[in-house]
Amino acid sequence: MSRSPPLQTAPNIDVGKSITRGDWKVTTHKRPILNSTEIEAMTSTLGISPPEMIFGNNSVEVANEKLNWSISFNALDALELVDKSGESMLKVSYSEAWQKMRERVHEDIKEIVKPYDWTYTTNYQGTVYVANLHPCAVHLFLDN
Repeated sequence: MSRSPPLQTAPNIDVGKSITRGDWKVTTHKRPILNSTEIEAMTSTLGISPPEMIFGNNSVEVANEKLNWSISFNALDALELVDKSGESMLKVSYSEAWQKMRERVHEDIKEIVKPYDWTYTTNYQGTVYVANLHPCAVHLFLDN
């Protein structure tokens, strides 16, 4: 049920580490920081620049092969849910004063940069896979 890393261009040196308990299997992948080719691919896919140093091919998957079900957690799927419009950007208490000050400093800049949430805030709670269905990001109620 596991899928390969979405961006990996370096040789696969991590086959993952797994532990199985009953019908459940937990697998983790610990890989290096993305290289420039992988970052360019992620930028192209996302439509925004990812964080400068990102372990974009790391993942955790919890699977139940008997149920043909799994949930995985990875950077690309999480970053795909970041608000790219800038409408729901996180603002700190001093952001308005800082913005006014920055406007004066950069009055001569004419190019408009597409705003997005530089904190990379997302409501990602995992990507669920069910046999014969496409993967989808889901909202799980994990507060309990």
